[in-house]
Amino acid sequence: NLKLRRHWISSESLLCAIGISEDGKKEFLGFLLGGKESTQSWESLLLMLLQRGLSPNDLKLVIVDGSPGLLSALSSLLEKVPIQRCIIHKIRNIVGKCPRKLRSIVPAEAKQIFYARSKQEALDTFFVFKEKYNTTLPQIVECIEKI
Repeated sequence: NLKLRRHWISSESLLCAIGISEDGKKEFLGFLLGGKESTQSWESLLLMLLQRGLSPNDLKLVIVDGSPGLLSALSSLLEKVPIQRCIIHKIRNIVGKCPRKLRSIVPAEAKQIFYARSKQEALDTFFVFKEKYNTTLPQIVECIEKI
């Protein structure tokens, strides 16, 4: 959220879409200022991008911060495009759910899942992580399992 100073101070959402090409080049696709991170707001931004020529067939992956409104808008407008949760947001959520004494250990172990070299290595690492923490830290295991 942005704090805007006009004749008054208000807090508004700035919804942004950034594209990354296969060669790693980032391109600012569009934004929408105002309102909340609602499904309707995200749908407005996505519809604007589609009207400007964004083709769902060209999208290989959409990375999200976990906003329920964004996930809902994507499921209705770009339902065939794979979705991945942003790793940085995921790690922050893990840190937030972690007891203080384990904040240097558990997130580091979780990162090994996300930075695995292959899908199979990630799954194997996750199963070890889950076995280790499912009883004591089920909220963290659940956090990793969610999109």
